[in-house]
Amino acid sequence: MVAAAGFLTDKRATTHWYYLEELREKYPAIHYVADRRLVVDEGVVTTMGSRASMPMALTLIEAIAGRDKVQAVGRDLGLMSWDARHASDAFNFTRPFALTAIGNTLAFWAHEQLGIEIAPGLDEVSLALVADAWSRTYRSRAVTFAGTGAAQLSRNGIRIVPDRHRELACETASAADRKPETGKGIGRNASRYCRPLRRPHGRLSLQCSSNTQRERH
Repeated sequence: MVAAAGFLTDKRATTHWYYLEELREKYPAIHYVADRRLVVDEGVVTTMGSRASMPMALTLIEAIAGRDKVQAVGRDLGLMSWDARHASDAFNFTRPFALTAIGNTLAFWAHEQLGIEIAPGLDEVSLALVADAWSRTYRSRAVTFAGTGAAQLSRNGIRIVPDRHRELACETASAADRKPETGKGIGRNASRYCRPLRRPHGRLSLQCSSNTQRERH
C-alpha cells in the first residue's frame, strides 16, 4: 500500500521475504536493503515483518521518550538488547520448509485446534505472539474463548471478541475426545483448550488441558 501510493519511490526499504520478488517486480524504483529488520528513509519506515515488531516498537519508544524509558520497557518485556540487524538469507522458501508445510497440511488426521482463554485486562501483545506462533505450523490453529460471548477489554483498551464461548469450547473438546481412535478423524488429536497463567515480563504462559493430561507450552 505504501509502495503503491508512491511513498517508497527512490527510497531505501525492506519487506517480508515472501513478498520481496513481487515488490521488486512491481516497484523497481525502490532500493531494497537486505539484512535489516527495519529501514528509515526520509521519514518513511518499513519493516521485514513480524520479527521486527518488538525492535520497531522499541525504536519508536526511544525516539519519543528517550533511552532510559526504552531500556525500562525492554526489561519489562524480557528483551535486553535489540537492533536493526537481521539475517535475511536465513528466511527463504526452501525445499525442507515446503515439504514440512505440505506434509503438515496433508496430515489432516493430526490437525489440532488450541484454545486460548481471554479475560478482561489480558496482555494483547502476549496473546498475539502466542496465537500467531500456533497458527503458523500448517497443523495447528489457535482460537480464543471466554466465559461469555461479549468482547473482552485488553490491558490497553482493545476490545477482543472471543472466537468461542467457554461452554461451546468445552462441548467441542469433549465431543472430540469421545470419538473413536480410528486414525481417520480427530479423536486421538482432540482439541485442547488453554488457560493463560501469570505473564512474567509480558510473556504469556499457557496451560493446556484435555481429558487425560495437562501440558505446558
